[in-house]
Amino acid sequence: MAQTTRSIHDTLYRSLVEGLRAARERSGLRQEDIAAAIGMTQSMYSKIERSERRVDLLEFVLISRAMSADPSRLLKAFLADADELQAAASSMAKRRK
Repeated sequence: MAQTTRSIHDTLYRSLVEGLRAARERSGLRQEDIAAAIGMTQSMYSKIERSERRVDLLEFVLISRAMSADPSRLLKAFLADADELQAAASSMAKRRK
């Protein structure tokens, strides 16, 4: 069984958050704009982008929609990145053995 990690410091999680941040920047919105749109303080939203607080699925959808982004496209982009990251990690682990 594959081991999973739930840390906000996990490489895959940081990749997900980076995708949200990049989408926000492309949309031209500020953290304050997204936070207000989803009923969150700017400080709380900032913690998500700094990987100090986990974003749950519903928040991911709300954040995506607040920036007029398609949540499924953002998730597909993340999954493509995740596959690459996992393949690289697996390759590195094999080299260490």
